[in-house]
Amino acid sequence: MQCHKHPDRTARRKCYNCKQPLCPECQLKLDGHIFCSENCHKQWREKKEARKLKSASKKAKPRNDVRLAVLEDKMEQSASNWSKLEAALKKMEHGQNRLRTGTMLSLTAVVIIILAAAVAAMLGTINQGFWPATKKAAPDSKAQSTGFDPGYPASLVEPIYLEPPNLELPPGELPVEGGKINLYGNAPAASRVSLLINGREARSLLLNSTSFAFRDVSLPPGANIVQVLARDDHGNLAYSIAELVDYSGQQKAKVHYTPGLNYQRGPRQINGVALTFDAGGDAGYAAELLAILRERGIKATIFITGQFIEQNPGLVRQIVEDGHEVGNHTYSHPHLTTFESNMHHWTKPGVTREFVQNELLATSRLFKETTASSMAPFWRAPYGEQNQEIRRWAEEVGFYHIDWCRDQNHSCDSLDWLTDESNKHYRSPEEIRSLLSGLETTGPMAANGAIILMHLSTGREKNFPEKVLAPSLDALSAKGIKVLKVSQLFPGLVPHPRAEN
Repeated sequence: MQCHKHPDRTARRKCYNCKQPLCPECQLKLDGHIFCSENCHKQWREKKEARKLKSASKKAKPRNDVRLAVLEDKMEQSASNWSKLEAALKKMEHGQNRLRTGTMLSLTAVVIIILAAAVAAMLGTINQGFWPATKKAAPDSKAQSTGFDPGYPASLVEPIYLEPPNLELPPGELPVEGGKINLYGNAPAASRVSLLINGREARSLLLNSTSFAFRDVSLPPGANIVQVLARDDHGNLAYSIAELVDYSGQQKAKVHYTPGLNYQRGPRQINGVALTFDAGGDAGYAAELLAILRERGIKATIFITGQFIEQNPGLVRQIVEDGHEVGNHTYSHPHLTTFESNMHHWTKPGVTREFVQNELLATSRLFKETTASSMAPFWRAPYGEQNQEIRRWAEEVGFYHIDWCRDQNHSCDSLDWLTDESNKHYRSPEEIRSLLSGLETTGPMAANGAIILMHLSTGREKNFPEKVLAPSLDALSAKGIKVLKVSQLFPGLVPHPRAEN
């Protein structure tokens, strides 16, 4: 390597700024580095100061503001594009450009496509943090399907694809002790979850089951956006729905209503369980089951289909007279997602907003005509098949989705509907009774806030309620565990304003 000023001399160093080779005579030592001239040194100092200012600006600027700035830039750009295209269209309308109708329609289509792309870009910017965004594994993803029994409910199959985590944060009051809160939830197929408060990671956990718990989390005074980020072993990410929590510095915080949540469990500070029944088939032993509840003064929540109402109007009126809470289970009990075919909860082709809302409203009207009463503002998806899109469609007509508690190790689904004893998922009456009676006030089988799933009638023997339900309810009562309705678990879920329309 030769000196760039003295080609006949050997160079062993380079200028720190311009990287030109230098012989010992040409080396200028400044600020601990070698330069070829004072001008190069000056340029290097200016670059260094510029980098410092840029770094300080990034650190000072909150992440939210950065995203908002990007969003505003995209909006200004799309508005500028719209103005230009609008001017071109007006010019053509005045006859200054004689284009055929087909050309005009093509240009209009271009306008629509550009606007749609701008909106999509803006939504993508928002989804990077505070709104739910899921990076789904493609059909040919590294995650491989395992054997699947279509007769097994979607929510009980061990998850193999990452889904948006579910955070137990219903609207209403949230207990605070010493400025700290406890947060629980469920993250199917995730290996790690992070708690985000106002866009910043507050905690992180490695998972060995689908459930997670963040305990003693400090909550800053004021408005807080709370969200959970889930990761799997294949690099996929999924966000829970972001929720707004107001904390005034007192012993309670307020959780605001957020559309599209999946209510899988009530607040853990409640010493009680919600007993729920799905009714979609024939009456079977329903009368015996209702008699057991009546004898013990227990009020449950029963989700019924429109077809069940049509076939059993007298039984439905008896349910209302007994004081039970009645929720919606759709009219015809259809599959709503693609889970049966690909184990993903993607909205099934043909399942639209209109389809889902018609299924719910038809059942609601039938119930009103049959009982002269209104349904509770709750629904449960057939087969447990639902997603955020479907849940939001349901909320638009006044129904919040009520799931049931489950983990890959512990589930509150009794599987009482499964009658084939050769099926590996079959539970005998004794096993179901043990599951329900085994609920405790603490530990992995803690009952507080849990939602139990049973069926008003199944293909099991006529004395099934007497063998299973009666002793289970007596065991819970002996432990001091209350049996509640869903509305008692979620007092903050009031009828949606749009339901009136």
